[in-house]
Amino acid sequence: MARTVHLRTRTAEFQHLETLRRSREKRHRHGEFFVEGVRAITQAVTLGWQVRAFAHSSERPLSAWAVDMLRRADADLHYTLPDDGMAELSERHEPSELIAVVRMPGDDARRLDPPEGAGPLLVVAFDRPSSPGNLGSLLRSVDALGGHGVVIVGHAVDVYDPEVIRASTGSFFAVPVIRVASVGELLAWRAGLHERWGDVPLVGTDEHAPLEVSGQPLDGPVILALGNETHGLSRAFLDACSATVRIPMTGTASSLNVAAAGSILLYEADRQRRLPR
Repeated sequence: MARTVHLRTRTAEFQHLETLRRSREKRHRHGEFFVEGVRAITQAVTLGWQVRAFAHSSERPLSAWAVDMLRRADADLHYTLPDDGMAELSERHEPSELIAVVRMPGDDARRLDPPEGAGPLLVVAFDRPSSPGNLGSLLRSVDALGGHGVVIVGHAVDVYDPEVIRASTGSFFAVPVIRVASVGELLAWRAGLHERWGDVPLVGTDEHAPLEVSGQPLDGPVILALGNETHGLSRAFLDACSATVRIPMTGTASSLNVAAAGSILLYEADRQRRLPR
């Protein structure tokens, strides 16, 4: 049975909720993060993420959707706040009806394992992403195009930033994301895949690569490597790649947004996997 706590805006509990929204350090210290929005919360609850607490207004009745979320999530705490408190917490022009506090999972590489019957491994390794919007958009594409997860390599934007979750339109909760400190750790994880998958190529993007992406076999198990928005793939990453590919472009654009480039690679992998063998 959830415990209900009535909050005012300057209490310690309110400050904790507010810092989860804006502070990376506090999110990771407490192992929990801030979620708002109908689709994001629905995805979190439906896909079995652990919701520690909900916050909602004490000044208006809850919708049928909100009542259903509170029932299904079975959170330990329900915070009720006046409308101005919800407005202060929310990042939206019209404050969300519910705000959820969700537990972070561990960086366990087993979360990336495709379920039986899901096809060959398809994972994206993202080298030091710096934009939460790009990371969220990429997660949406991984979800839509049959990817099994994302590995964040090196110092990067916080995976649990509310902007990442918002940009993913709920796909954040469907796509496992783990973090590793270096290319070396990525390669050690890749080596451990051999028993189940055999050789797993690491295929990177490089505008100077001689091979177009459509010429690279992507229908087997593969890790697609995407570079930092400003600097691209690091030299260590490029040296570790089994192959590099380029996306052919026309017009005056000098490059593609990294989330767009990742979407093209994922689409090509999905296209090849749907071809009759």
